[in-house]
Amino acid sequence: MHARQYIATLQPQYLNAYNELVEQKQGQRPAADGRRLSYMERLREMNFSSEELQQLQRSNQLSMALDQGIKVSELLKGPKDQPLASRYQ
Repeated sequence: MHARQYIATLQPQYLNAYNELVEQKQGQRPAADGRRLSYMERLREMNFSSEELQQLQRSNQLSMALDQGIKVSELLKGPKDQPLASRYQ
């Protein structure tokens, strides 16, 4: 959600929120419970089957690919940092 909001508006608070979430999912920033565990470490604690873990890992990989979308949006900024959404109205 934050990634889409940032791409549409280029408002830095959405990029910051997205980056915080990515850091939490990678275990680099504490989550709400104060622990620094990656997304996969948290899932392993929940005793999912190996098949379920594989599917969840794939889902996470696709989600993390959004980071590339954020980087591309940086390249697509207009000369006056015009949000993408307003360019096509």
